[in-house]
Amino acid sequence: MPAHEIVFVYRRSQFKHGSTTMRAHQLCRQLAPHLPEGWRASLSGLPTPKVPLLQLLWARRMKSGAALFVTKHAAKKLLPETLALLHRRRCVVCIDYVDGDLRNMRAEGVDIHLACSLAGQREMERLQAEGRAAGRPIAGRVGLLFHNVDSRLLDIGPLPGDRLRCAYFGSVRRAFLPEAVARQVTVLDAGD
Repeated sequence: MPAHEIVFVYRRSQFKHGSTTMRAHQLCRQLAPHLPEGWRASLSGLPTPKVPLLQLLWARRMKSGAALFVTKHAAKKLLPETLALLHRRRCVVCIDYVDGDLRNMRAEGVDIHLACSLAGQREMERLQAEGRAAGRPIAGRVGLLFHNVDSRLLDIGPLPGDRLRCAYFGSVRRAFLPEAVARQVTVLDAGD
């Protein structure tokens, strides 16, 4: 049994969503070969909160002292009792907000709030300072893990290089595209 474990936690119903694919499945595979001796990276689907006992049993099975990398969709479904049990088991809880609404940062039970950009990191730090000033502190540190490239794109191979063609895949609601940029980028709505 490995001495240390990093567990990428995803919401089971979001198994095939882009953020789960990239920020759980792919990061787990990419990280695994670079871990020191005695470390292991694994994946775990978070049980539904509709049956709280299932989440508590899931948390009970986590290795004591494990580092949990929780995707944005799973974080929304983590029950406070589950977080409390994970902390009693000395687990470190990191929530990856990736492109989620940062105003929804969890105030309690999180050790590390992960941003995927410098702008996101600055916004999280601002929200923490604002919360402290208002007497509603947001526990935990803010960390940075840049957004990774979707490794499935690496299999496509080189494209004609006669000119750069920019496209944005995703929901326009979640993107900030300045007007000058928006005129030059093809937006392919892939919100859900």
